[in-house]
Order: sequence, then C-alpha cells, then structure tokens
Amino acid sequence: MKSIVERVFGQGVLSTVNVELNLFVDKSFHIRTAVLSTADGFSIASSVKDDYSGEKLSAMSGSIYALAESVTHEVNEDSCDTMILESASSRIVLCAIPDSHPAVILTVMSSEKVLLGDLLYSAKACAGKIKNLLIKTN
Repeated sequence: MKSIVERVFGQGVLSTVNVELNLFVDKSFHIRTAVLSTADGFSIASSVKDDYSGEKLSAMSGSIYALAESVTHEVNEDSCDTMILESASSRIVLCAIPDSHPAVILTVMSSEKVLLGDLLYSAKACAGKIKNLLIKTN
C-alpha cells in the first residue's frame, strides 16, 4: 500500500528528490541534514549524515512552519518564506518551496561553522532545484 506522500508525489519524484538531497548534503562538509517535508509534517525525502530521524525532523519542521505562518499572517504579511534557528552547535534553515502544492518545506541543518549567508544561499538554491523537479515531474 502506498503512503500518502507516494500517492501525492509519485515514486519517481521521491527518488529524484532524494538524489538531489543526497548531492546537496554530500557536497558540503558542514551540512549535516537536509529534509524535504510537507507543511503538515510528512517526510518526502531526506539525507542525513548524523543519527537524526528524518520523520521526526519533518514533523517538527511542519510545526515550526505552521507557527511562522501564523506569525506572518498576524502582522499582515503574505507568507513565511524562510525561517532560521541557531544554537551553540548548529544552524537550521527552513525554506518554503515556492509554488508547491501541497506546501513543501526544505529543512537544512549545518554546524555552527557555516556562515549564515552561505547556508541561506545554498538552501535557497537547493529549494529552487527541488521546485523545478516538482514542476517537471507533476
């Protein structure tokens, strides 16, 4: 039986996106994890270097995205495109994939050694590639 994500996106899309995430994570020493998920927290694809759960990160990303969307709507903004979380040992960027239906979020986690501007640029570039893959395959 196919999962909800497989029914919505198809196995071909999932495989292609997974390859893209693996390339993205493998080319950077400091990027630890990249997870693509629906806005309601279902994992679409992930590439994880450390011992993290892609499913748990997807669920938490969906919650963070929902909170950020509520805040942006409260201050009369259209939507939230990018969220940044920082801790002593990591940086996490969440990027909404533009024009995705259903809404899709890319979550990228790196070490604290990455410059925030470099991480944002890389995450948004990856989000753009994923957007193009979703458009081509749907």
